[in-house]
Amino acid sequence: MGEIKVLLGSAYRKPNAPATYNDRLIASLDKAAEIKHLFDVCVLTVDFNLDADWLQNPPRAGQAPAAEFLGTFSELALQQLVQNVTRTTDTTAKILDLALCDAPAFVASVTIVPGTSDHDAILLDFAVTQRATTTVREIFDFKNADWPAVSQHLEEKFAECTFEGENVDRGWEKWLRIFWDALAEAVPKKRVRPGKRNSTPWITKELRAEMNKRDRLFERWQKQKSQSRREEFLVARRKVQKVLRTARDGWMWKSGRGPGGNKFFWDFIKSKSKISPSAGVFQVNGVNISEPEQVAAAFSEMFSANFNSVTNYFPFIPRRPPGPPPPTLCDMSVSAACVYSKLKQIKGNATAGPDGVQGCVLLKCAAALAPSLARLFNARCSSARFQRVGRLPPLCQSQKLARNRCWKTIGP
Repeated sequence: MGEIKVLLGSAYRKPNAPATYNDRLIASLDKAAEIKHLFDVCVLTVDFNLDADWLQNPPRAGQAPAAEFLGTFSELALQQLVQNVTRTTDTTAKILDLALCDAPAFVASVTIVPGTSDHDAILLDFAVTQRATTTVREIFDFKNADWPAVSQHLEEKFAECTFEGENVDRGWEKWLRIFWDALAEAVPKKRVRPGKRNSTPWITKELRAEMNKRDRLFERWQKQKSQSRREEFLVARRKVQKVLRTARDGWMWKSGRGPGGNKFFWDFIKSKSKISPSAGVFQVNGVNISEPEQVAAAFSEMFSANFNSVTNYFPFIPRRPPGPPPPTLCDMSVSAACVYSKLKQIKGNATAGPDGVQGCVLLKCAAALAPSLARLFNARCSSARFQRVGRLPPLCQSQKLARNRCWKTIGP
């Protein structure tokens, strides 16, 4: 956080937790104490469900294990900053959610706001200033571009461009340089600011208004502390919780695109993020095996039966199918019409690749760009040969030429 190093932690202790649970929490606090000297400030936000009177100075412990945790807080020089009730029921009002800090001046204010559960939330304002990182940047305004004029300008720029005697990397860099210079002259620009990311897309303006109404009722209850104001707030909170769940479930349902789609959607996510319980059991000839030695032997036997021995090939020559040697690029060429047909298959709203070339430009200006791309590819073909294995060079990847075969440059 700027030039200040902050050790920030959060923890929860369930009510009536066993002694082993409490010991693990205290051990975690002891680990924080070991590295606390490496930071300027230590801030902990916890809900330990402790029986303690936090309004006393020093706080007074009630039933166990409150005294043990208060001793640990004292050893860490942590001061409890929350002075208002965070959980209210029909019979009790307690401070259960805590904000602990070893430098109280670092926290400018502590505010209690409505939470999404039966506990209220704690809002901490730190006494630090940070320079805004929002910057205005210019981008191409393709929606307002005059595409016929852009195509004509690109055609004029690439008309006298040649790539003879240049390798594919330098030729591609030259092509990109001419491409971007032409766009800068022909396409209008607009200034944009980075917007905030919407992490909860199911919250609409109507739902936001209900949440603001709940917050106002909460503030009135905090000021007046009357039972009637509390009942009004609880009614508003239950309503907001209900509509929030409904809106979230509706958004998830739409993500699945139909009845039962939500379940299928999340089943797919879980299948990608978790290992199947039966992943360690394999079947060979109808018999299940799970021992590592047996699994390794089965895989070795399968690989030996499906792959040739490496001794038949020189180790530094890529493998290729038996038969005549691969053709050289000198025997290949591509026409502008072929490149044009490939460019017209690109989606206009496709995301730009690593080179930053937008799909809408390749689609709208295909006729103007095809001749130059064909010349660049043919110039490369006249000075190198490709092997039918491996990956494509950048230009070949973008155009997917040469009869959909996979070629790899191995030398001039």
